[in-house]
Amino acid sequence: MEGIAVVLPGFFCAGIFRVMARFIAWRLLRAVLTVLCVALFVAIALRISGDPAVIALGPDAPAAALQAFRAQNGLNLPIPMQIARQFLAMLHGNFGVSMMDGTQALPLVLRHVIPTLEIAVPALLLKLALGIPAGLLAAVRQNSWIDRLVMAGAALGLAVPNFVIGVLLVIVFAVKLGWLPSSGQPSFAGLLLPVISLGLAGAGVLARFTRSAIVGVLTQPHVRAASAKGLSRSAVLLRHVLPNAVATLLPVIGLAIGGLLAGTVVVETLFSWPGLGNLLVVAVANRDVPVVECILILSAATMALSNLVMDVAHAWRDPRIVRGRG
Repeated sequence: MEGIAVVLPGFFCAGIFRVMARFIAWRLLRAVLTVLCVALFVAIALRISGDPAVIALGPDAPAAALQAFRAQNGLNLPIPMQIARQFLAMLHGNFGVSMMDGTQALPLVLRHVIPTLEIAVPALLLKLALGIPAGLLAAVRQNSWIDRLVMAGAALGLAVPNFVIGVLLVIVFAVKLGWLPSSGQPSFAGLLLPVISLGLAGAGVLARFTRSAIVGVLTQPHVRAASAKGLSRSAVLLRHVLPNAVATLLPVIGLAIGGLLAGTVVVETLFSWPGLGNLLVVAVANRDVPVVECILILSAATMALSNLVMDVAHAWRDPRIVRGRG
């Protein structure tokens, strides 16, 4: 048994494994509680924002029709009971019927998930492909003109909203040059402008965090010792710097993943892309409470799940986190 314990990685030793299990269980419980709190808040906020009967039937509807609608949907009950009923229904996946087309809200929202992922996932890959190499280059060339140029570009990316980038891209590539369509279409050309708008807007944040993480690691004694031993700069970066910097970047990447749905709202509206963001704008404009509730809770669940995955990946990368926080 002792020989086996020596062979197995320290992370899989029984004590660490139990602590890791508690760590994951606590993070999972926290994620579930976060989604439940968001669901309760959404139910309260949307229920007290106006009379759903008037929203559904219009202010000019007959009083008898309004009363019948309230009785059918339990809206004649006290507000706390309405909120409790709505909250319990959402826990069972029942968000009600869309007021726009009379279909179930949850299937309607799920039909718009795939179009959103079609632009959100490539945009995330573009953020990673631009932000991490740019931050690495700025850190390696610290205090040089390259560093200043990259950080100026990152600051510009932080300052300019994604819809402004989208408008500029439409003016240049759709209106002036005529190379790409101005509205989102189910084709490769139609994907380019929405994806670039989302990707460029988030790459600046990732570049700044990447630079800070790598600069912090470069000052560590073990990195200086590796350089003193004669290792090349590329070997030092690959073996000693990047593996340690990844642990710092994981929470930032988790936030980027969790914000995929929220970040598409303006871009999808700008390019008329039939995703969740566009659906949310239409639902808010029409006061479609069930659809708004469903989209908001789905966004919260995505954020909570991405944070959970990044926390576990961070702990897997550095088991000291489990000992300190588990």
